[in-house]
This record gives sequence, C-alpha cells and structure tokens, in this order.
Amino acid sequence: MTRGVGATAGARCRMAEGRGEALRILTSFISRNFLVAFLITLVVFMFVMAVGTIFRVIDLFSRGVSGLFILRFFLAGMPFSLIFAIPMSVLAAAYLVFSRMSADREVIAMRASGINLWQIIQPPVLISTLLCALCVYINCSLAPKSHYARRLMVGSLGSETPLALLDEGRWINDIPNIKLYILRKSENKLANIWMTQFGEKGIRRQIYADRGTVDPDPDNPGAVTINLYSVRISDYDENDPANPVKFVHPTAAHHPMRLDMSGLVGKGEVVKKRADLTMTELIGALRYGREIQVDASLENLAVHRMSLQVEVSTRLALSFSCYAFVLLGAALGVKIHRKESTVGLALILILVLAFFSFIALADSLVSRPGLRPDLIVWIPFLVAETIGFSLIHRAH
Repeated sequence: MTRGVGATAGARCRMAEGRGEALRILTSFISRNFLVAFLITLVVFMFVMAVGTIFRVIDLFSRGVSGLFILRFFLAGMPFSLIFAIPMSVLAAAYLVFSRMSADREVIAMRASGINLWQIIQPPVLISTLLCALCVYINCSLAPKSHYARRLMVGSLGSETPLALLDEGRWINDIPNIKLYILRKSENKLANIWMTQFGEKGIRRQIYADRGTVDPDPDNPGAVTINLYSVRISDYDENDPANPVKFVHPTAAHHPMRLDMSGLVGKGEVVKKRADLTMTELIGALRYGREIQVDASLENLAVHRMSLQVEVSTRLALSFSCYAFVLLGAALGVKIHRKESTVGLALILILVLAFFSFIALADSLVSRPGLRPDLIVWIPFLVAETIGFSLIHRAH
C-alpha cells in the first residue's frame, strides 16, 4: 500500500517536472519568435517613418552641410520615430506570432497538454511591460530632448524665418509691444489666434481670430503680414485700461496685421515647443502656468493648460499602449488564425490608424477644454485592452 502511494506520488512529481520543463521550453520558444517578429516589424516601421527625414537629409546634402552634421541630425530624429514605431511593432508581432501558431494548431496542442491560454501569452505580455517602461523613458525624456536638439541644429544653420518663429502652443513675447498666442499652425495657416497689443500705459487692444494666414513681406525679409479672419477686437482706453465700461468691442471679417520680426531673425535662439518639453517641464508648466501668465484671460489660460494636458496624456497613452496592443494582437491572432501576413498587416494598419485618429481628434479639440480632449486619447487604449482581455478570456 505504501509502495503504491509512493509510486503514484513519484509519477506525479515526474509529470510536474516534465510539465514545468515543457512550459520553460514553450516560454523560450514564444519569447524568441515574438522578439524576432518585433524587431523585424520595428525596422520596417522605422524605415517608413524615416522617409520624411530622408528628404530633409537630401536637402541638407544639397546645401553642402557636412556628413557628420547630417548623421547627427538623422540620429536625433530616431527617438521621436520610436514613440510610434514601438507600439505598432508590438501589435504586429503579437498578431503575426499567435496567428501563425493558431493556424498551425500549435495553440490547440498546447492547451491539450494542460497549458492554458494565459500561460501561452505570458511571455509577450512580460516583454511588452518592459517595453512600456522603455516607452515612458523615450516619451517623457529622450524624445523631447532629441527633438529640441534637432531644432537647435537647424537653428544653427541660420534657417529660421519669421514664419518659423511663430510657434504654436506658447505665448510669444519677443515681438515689440505685442504678445501673441497661436493654438495651431500648419505651414502658413493659423487657427485660434490671441493677440494683445500694449501702449505706453498698459494694454491697448486684445484681438481674437478663429483663423489666419501668414504672408511674407517682399520688401522686408524680417516682417510678415498676418491676415486674421472672423475677428473679435477689444479696444481699451489707454488712459484707463482697467475700466471695463470704456471697452469697445468691434468685429471684422478680415483684419490684416503687420509684424516686424527683423530683430528676432538670425539671433539663433530656439524657444521650446510642447514637443520639446520633458515630462518634468510639462508638469512644471501646468503647475506654475497661472503665475507666469498673470495677464492672460481665463479662456486663454484654459486653452493653454489643456494643450499641455493633452500632450501629457498623449505621451502616457502611447507608452502604455504596448500592453493593450499585445493583448489585442494576441487575441485577434488566436481568433482569426490565418497564415497570410498581408491580411494581418492590413488589419493592423486599420487598428493603428483608428488609434492615432483619436490622438489627432484630441489635438483638434484643444480649443474646447470643456470636452476634455485630454481624456479622449485614452479611449482607444481602454477599448483595445477591453477587447483583447475579453477575447482571450472567452477563448480561455
């Protein structure tokens, strides 16, 4: 009797040891396949995202810039590309690996051996957790610093123009007697412009325009004309600027403004934009923004704060999207189980476009803080994680 019990216990121990060894082999196999697929797709996505930089490099070559400068310029753009390439590569790798395993019936064989689905996807999940930490560092520190360093390199070439000096998302205080804020800028087109003009005794006029365009002055390379449209103007009494009774509020469909920026062009000073700020600097700008912008209206301050909050949320959402994407990619791979990589890559591109469209939507709603665009960027993250978790739980 005792011998029979001992034999049974020994058999169970050998089975447990064999199962543990099989699980270790399985973990190594899945981890290796996932990392190989991740690195291959990362190279592909990085190449695609570097196309724009390649054109810039060609332009620098044509201007006779040294090869070392061009190499530094190219490398400085890599971290900013990694912000988007790493999450996309995680999604692609998870889908391709588990889709192939499912199509070859390997997942079924593993589950028949007593290994559940959560144990099967555990290696990529652990790897994606490490990638999340890496993405946090890149998004919050490395990418902003490299982006700013790249702009400094461009500025050192003396290529700054009056249009380039009109940065979006910050108060421009360098124009004599004018304080200017531009929410968004695309080439020479502007959106949501606030302008304050100062006289000898204080504020003389405040201007808000829904949109505008910037045209260079052919007679003065250091000057531009800003054509403002859908304009609301508040004229102050210079002798009593603090008295709201004396305000005049005219409106205009079109209001041109000429700005002389010749004193700024060629200084070599590059002011940081939102994309150049580290996470510490962004949080500091949010915390002390009210004290710095004491003359800003509540509406202007709310828009400015929301633009910073959207930047913070976007960086964190992109960093943690690796975790959501690995769940979604693995779940879709197990469920669809197709070997054709073209079909999988098409599906991945659709999912990525849907994810990034919410980021673009949030950025476009910065001028409407009441809609909380800083929370909108988290919607695709939560949806992807919920769908991935639900599909895996259902299959399990």
